[in-house]
Amino acid sequence: MTSTIKTKTTRDNASSYLARFSISDLRIGAMLYSPVFDSESTPPKLLLAAGTTLTESLVVQLKNKGIEEVRVAPQEVLNLTRIEQLESSSTKTQENSSRHFEPEVKTKPKAKPKSKKSSTNVFDTRSPGSRWGAIPESFIHKLAPQEQAQYDPILASHLKREFSQNLRRSEELFRDIIQGQVQNSQSCNELLDSSFEHLRGDIDLFLNTNLTSRKYTGPWKHGYQASMLSIAMGTILGLNRQELNDLALGCFLHEVGAMRINPKLIHSSKQLSHLEQLELTKHPGFTMDILTRWPDLPGTSCLIAYQIHECCNGTGYPHRRLSPQIHYLSKIAAVADTYVGLLLEKQDAERETLPYQAIEQILYQVRAGNFDRDVVRALLYTVSIFPIGSLVELNDSRIGRVLRSNRENYLKPVCEIWWRDDAANTKEIIDLSAQNELFVVRAISESPAPQFPQDGPLHREPILRESLPENDELLGRNLDHSDHPTSTSFLDEELSSILDELEL
Repeated sequence: MTSTIKTKTTRDNASSYLARFSISDLRIGAMLYSPVFDSESTPPKLLLAAGTTLTESLVVQLKNKGIEEVRVAPQEVLNLTRIEQLESSSTKTQENSSRHFEPEVKTKPKAKPKSKKSSTNVFDTRSPGSRWGAIPESFIHKLAPQEQAQYDPILASHLKREFSQNLRRSEELFRDIIQGQVQNSQSCNELLDSSFEHLRGDIDLFLNTNLTSRKYTGPWKHGYQASMLSIAMGTILGLNRQELNDLALGCFLHEVGAMRINPKLIHSSKQLSHLEQLELTKHPGFTMDILTRWPDLPGTSCLIAYQIHECCNGTGYPHRRLSPQIHYLSKIAAVADTYVGLLLEKQDAERETLPYQAIEQILYQVRAGNFDRDVVRALLYTVSIFPIGSLVELNDSRIGRVLRSNRENYLKPVCEIWWRDDAANTKEIIDLSAQNELFVVRAISESPAPQFPQDGPLHREPILRESLPENDELLGRNLDHSDHPTSTSFLDEELSSILDELEL
């Protein structure tokens, strides 16, 4: 008798903290990590036990019994919420965010558009109704100004050592997550937190350290490097610390679900069959199932991890969302993820992709509508069109390694240069933006030794051109680069047209 009374009392008390949830909002395919109770009975009547996987037939059975609402534990709400609702909520949040950032100023006559050759960074201020651009809360204001072009050797050594440690820790975390040994985001936050301090110290050194390691070791490395690039891009775009935290976490965790599918599908250079493509599109759902168990994970981070493979033109996966349905942080994550994916060496690839070629491919994809143009512009401002850490050849035949981006002056990075036949290997650092007669003519390979392709634009895979819209009116634009005739000599007309279209 005592036991019965105790159980009844416990159930009565349980109804006071259980959350009400509409049965029509249940996410089919979700696995329950706590029981589901009837919302009307007192004490709450058990409907579904923990460990049950929600199916359409189960939901239909509940509806046939006249059940319209259920009670669930508060930490179960995100797990059970249909992704469409989460995305809808995200869209409303973006609209409110845009209104919030709109400055309250009196209407003024429209100013003449600035020349695209202006030295003013287009992200220096946030325009009315936009999510991009600096505001007082932006993390970009915390970046330390770089008075020297050369990296601090002590800081460089420290960052390199920490990068290796973080990759090892990332692998351990991913394996623990898959085995169910990690149930919250605390460990991930601790791993990523130090990145912001390193970003503040020297953003170019930060990128050089985190993006030049190109050997693919697993989805944890892909996630970690995409996370590092995304927060650098987000900083340039003017995001605040909370937005960057959510972005970093979502990017880092987005490949967790890839641990549950054939690894060859994730990092293959070969064209996948239809069945293989269907299998590949499942991993965001696997990631979602894992992350929705974590009660402390921000919903934005969860959504980023789920939407990172969506494209603005509706050609992405898992749901072919269009731009208005994609969270603005997911758009940053998508570009960072794609860039890192192009850089990481694939075992079955016939040749490596140069960092410049990765940028080039992204430019062609933004022309096709895959990415947000402002985000791609931020990528160029962040890493330069000749990415930090990569090798280039100058017009005087010297070799250079890109050390720093000159932001909007994306064709003129800061380089450490040397003569290829100099036995003494004498090097000097030159800011190409201060050199009128010196410029980059091509990107070159570093493995096994600098390779010098034939004159002309770098080779592009045919698939990139085939993916572009036919008869695109922009292909025939008459471009005028007469003010800097030599600085674009390595670019063909089509690539120049895309850059011109981005107003760079």
